[in-house]
Amino acid sequence: NLKVLQLNSLKLKKLPQNIQLLTNIEVLCLSQNKLKYLSEDIGKLSKLKLLSLRNNKTLKDLPKLIGDLRCLQRLDVSGTGLIRLREELSNCNELVSISANASKIKTLPINIGNLINLKHLNLGYNKIKELPTSIGALKELQDLSLADNELKALPKEISGLEKLGSISLEFNRFEKFPKELLGLKSMYSIWIHNNSIKEIPLEVAKMPEIERILVDHEVITDENIAKLKQVNPDMYVIKEDTRKYVKGKKRK
Repeated sequence: NLKVLQLNSLKLKKLPQNIQLLTNIEVLCLSQNKLKYLSEDIGKLSKLKLLSLRNNKTLKDLPKLIGDLRCLQRLDVSGTGLIRLREELSNCNELVSISANASKIKTLPINIGNLINLKHLNLGYNKIKELPTSIGALKELQDLSLADNELKALPKEISGLEKLGSISLEFNRFEKFPKELLGLKSMYSIWIHNNSIKEIPLEVAKMPEIERILVDHEVITDENIAKLKQVNPDMYVIKEDTRKYVKGKKRK
C-alpha cells in the first residue's frame, strides 16, 4: 500500500530487484544518489505520478520501459549525466512537467509533441543544437527554458505554442531574433541576452501580452531600446548580460 517513497542523498548505486512489487507507488524520489542505471522493472510501476532522479550525475540514460509509465505527471532528471531524453518518453502523455536542465542532453524525442498535457519544460544548460518540429504540437505548454544550449534557430512550428507565456533563450548561438515568437499571443517574457542578436524588431513591442524582454547591453543599442519603448511604454526592456557571472566561452 506504499504510495510515497523518498530515498534522497543515500549514495544509492542501484535499486532493489523487487522494486516492481510497489504496485501502488505514486511518488518515487531518488535525488542526490549515485545511480548509474535504472532497472527496466521501473516501467512496471503503473501508478507512478512523480519520479525524481535529480542530481544523479552518474546516470547516463533512462530505461526503455520509461514509456510504460502512462500515469507519470512529473519527471525531474535535472543535474544528471543524461545525454538524451529517450524516444519512449513521448508515450507518457500524462506528463505535465519535465525538468531536465543542467545535464548533458543533446537530443530530444522526435515525437515530443505527443506530450499533449505538458505545461512546463526546462531544458536549460544542456548541449542541444536543434529542436524536433513536433514541439509545435505542445498546445498546453506555458513556459519553456532553452537557456545555455547550442541553438542557432527555432523550428517554424514553435509558432503553434498558443499558450506559451515565457521563453528563455539566453546563452545560445542566435544571430537574429527568432521571428517564430512574434505570433505568440500569450507571450509575456522573453530572455534573449548573451546571443549575437544586434537588433530587436519593433514587432516584439506589439505582442499583445508582452511585459519584459531581457537583452544584451553590449550588443543592443540605446536607439533600438528607445524605439521599442516608444511603441510600448509599459514593456520592460532590461539590459542584462550575465556573462561575467558564468564561466566558459563568450557567446558573442
